[in-house]
Amino acid sequence: MIPILKRMFVVSILSGLTGLSPIYAAIKDTLVYCVPAAPEGFDGALYAGADTHDASSRTIFNRLIYVNPKTGKILPELATHWIISEDGTEYTFSLAKNISFHQSLHFKSALEALNEPQRLFNADDVLFTFNRILDKEHFYQKALPRAYPGLGGTDFESNIKSLEKIDEHTIKFTLKDLNSSFLFNLGLDFVSIQSEQYARGLVAQHQPEKINHYPIGTGPFIFQTYQKDAVIRYIANPDYFKGAPKIKNLIFSITPSSIVRVQKILANECDLISYPPLTSIAELKQDKNLVIDDIPALSLGYMYLNTANFAPLTDPRVRNALSYAIDRNTIVKEIFYGSAIAAGSFVPITSPSHDPSIKPRAFDLDKARALLKEAGYEDGFNMEVWAIPVQRAAQPDGKRLAEILQQDWAKIGIKSTIRTSDWAEYLKTARSGEYKGVTTMGASGTLAPDSFVTWLRCEAVGKANFAQWCNPEFDELLHRAKTAKTEAERLALYQESQRFIDAQAPIIPLAYPTNYVAYHKRVKNFEIRADGALFFDNVVLDDDQ
Repeated sequence: MIPILKRMFVVSILSGLTGLSPIYAAIKDTLVYCVPAAPEGFDGALYAGADTHDASSRTIFNRLIYVNPKTGKILPELATHWIISEDGTEYTFSLAKNISFHQSLHFKSALEALNEPQRLFNADDVLFTFNRILDKEHFYQKALPRAYPGLGGTDFESNIKSLEKIDEHTIKFTLKDLNSSFLFNLGLDFVSIQSEQYARGLVAQHQPEKINHYPIGTGPFIFQTYQKDAVIRYIANPDYFKGAPKIKNLIFSITPSSIVRVQKILANECDLISYPPLTSIAELKQDKNLVIDDIPALSLGYMYLNTANFAPLTDPRVRNALSYAIDRNTIVKEIFYGSAIAAGSFVPITSPSHDPSIKPRAFDLDKARALLKEAGYEDGFNMEVWAIPVQRAAQPDGKRLAEILQQDWAKIGIKSTIRTSDWAEYLKTARSGEYKGVTTMGASGTLAPDSFVTWLRCEAVGKANFAQWCNPEFDELLHRAKTAKTEAERLALYQESQRFIDAQAPIIPLAYPTNYVAYHKRVKNFEIRADGALFFDNVVLDDDQ
């Protein structure tokens, strides 16, 4: 690139232009990621979407601990070390010192409202992060009442007895019961550590909603600007406690069309794309300037069935009939182009808790019809099939999947109407149980022993439990599992919980996918993860490539 052009494109970054030039991605020290969907916001506690967390909690924030995505080992992050009581119900954390929150004009204004200087990270920030989620009387809940869907994947609400500040850099959680997944859950996106001081200042300004629009964290990148549905800009945090990122500028170019994302990376308009269309993998591999990386995913494609608010699906016989009437081999072939495995258990094969005894349901229309007849629906019924509107490794083509389901179920007398909406509305409809039938989803979990199954607890209804399914017997089984004294006993109980789900069918597993990422060879040290999460803090750009 000649010098005058380089200056012109740098000016375009600084002036906030939304368009990305064909040579934009090659600017020195700048990485452009073409992201499939716009973030719902930048407060990761308010949302469950992967694209939102990539743009917020994984880029701007840190958590108390970090879970190695390959080994499942729990490592220090904002907590340097911890002590667990002998009975497993008390966790005392020592917090890192001399860690700064990002600086911004919004933070400066909030501090002026408080008449306070900006302080370093301490125990007050941890207490704020958890108490605003757990305590309905918390000052931030009163200023900005919100639901926190991430709670549905944990037992924080029911099991955290207290959270105490011992001193400026020591905090203690006390649990009601032992939970082997507690430490894992402290690494979840929705408990990314927020600045208590910034939040207090925003409330003093009567602008608490700004926490979701102008985020302040301790993470590797500092939020700069967001042009809605177009582009997000970040700069490297020079004071990052793990070392300043090598990338000086990080740009998320919002590109919903998978075909356009492929065109952009081939035209050098972006450095990296996730979820490339499976039909384009061969074409991408032919480009000698690209790397195509893949890994078996810690995720699955599945559907929720509305077990509470849609009469036919309150009966497990009907739910099982739907499962028997799905040709999963066709789904693997036509939706995943052979890159996935038909799913049996709700817990993927990449999870250490997976129960291999649960096989994919056979495609058995006679069995499906018999179950419908037994349940009193011999003539079928009408229902909705909601098609997921965003692309995921576990759901590469929501519209086509809905069409296959519609065709399969028509063979047993069930007439389906395909519906969809934008992503935010889709999640709202699913979470509230307002859909009349099934809603297709794709989701990733963690290496925690209770990941995935815990989404279906009664406590998770209205949060992660889109099936609206509440079964006290199942909840008791999970309680026994999380309080088990030995790893072997715990595994046996979690696998029993998977068999319980298989029999009751509040969800229907479809496929275990493969994660794919495509990026230019100048992108070094990028690590593809089984859970699909994207982190850029260790990435190096080799501009000689």
